[in-house]
Amino acid sequence: MLSVLRASQCLTAAVLQGQTATIRRAAWAGRLDAPSLSAQVARRSLPAGAGMAHRVVPLSHNGSVQTVTSEFLSADPLSPGTHLHLVVLNYVLPPQTAHLWARATTRICADGGANRLYDQIPVMLPGTDPFAARESHLPDLIKGDLDSVREDVTDFYTSRGVPFIDLSSDQETTDLENVGLRGGTGSSRQQQRHVHKVTASIVASHDTAGDAEPVRKRLQQDHHILVLGALGGRLDHTLANLNTLYCYPHLNITLWGEGNLVRLLRAGKSEIKPSRLEGPTCGLVPLARPATASSKGLKWDLDNTHMCFRGLLSTSNIISSDSIEVSTDEDLLWITAVGDTILPSSA
Repeated sequence: MLSVLRASQCLTAAVLQGQTATIRRAAWAGRLDAPSLSAQVARRSLPAGAGMAHRVVPLSHNGSVQTVTSEFLSADPLSPGTHLHLVVLNYVLPPQTAHLWARATTRICADGGANRLYDQIPVMLPGTDPFAARESHLPDLIKGDLDSVREDVTDFYTSRGVPFIDLSSDQETTDLENVGLRGGTGSSRQQQRHVHKVTASIVASHDTAGDAEPVRKRLQQDHHILVLGALGGRLDHTLANLNTLYCYPHLNITLWGEGNLVRLLRAGKSEIKPSRLEGPTCGLVPLARPATASSKGLKWDLDNTHMCFRGLLSTSNIISSDSIEVSTDEDLLWITAVGDTILPSSA
């Protein structure tokens, strides 16, 4: 993971000292309130000729536009043709999990995520018999190296006919990747047929030929993979989950945990329609490599602003519009705070 944060791709150490840090702290704390503040920070911080050369990325960037929505936060029906796929990881699940369960096309627990589902669903449904709550929220599949699933949890889901896929032979793949983002083998033909049925709509081959582009566009537009319990807890797990966004940019993946949502904005132009439950705080972070970006709709908009680790990052920014535009020459993480309720139906 450290390789993606190479300091050699960032600004020189001299630029990163002195007024850069002072201005950045003041900017993101809101003590300097001016349009395109991050651009001012960049301009004040960079002496002539310092740092990396980077190209201008206007908001009129050519190419396809990525649309980012959070319609799963509303009680309204999903858009026609939209499929929601839930992946449950082994960390605290958001309180909206029970609501999301009923809307999902696919529900998969990754290893110890089965424990979380078993323990937390009854708490989310007070007044309901705990076993009845669990039986009405059965996953389609439990998959991983299965080293974290408790015996009582295994017994319960096995007795209800939930398939388990043991991937303990693969110790180079994360729990999130194991659920179907990458290929894997089960222990029987029957299990393999079930895996194919459950995960076929969310798996995209890196070697797809011929109609690869239409397939990827369809996956991005019509299939939304929502990963619950993906943020918080062990930092190495969180970094691995963030890395997954970069490893599978052709999939529409949202990480959810600890009151935050994280999506990948691919290089090019993105139009973001944040939910009223998101924000106000947000961030744009170039995790893999330095990026130059512009934005509209944030309190401190970017204006061909160069960002990188050991340099400027757009953190603690504020959503100030119902529609946000971002153009970037490299992939960015879009991070938003999120509430713990569901928007009521507009009907």
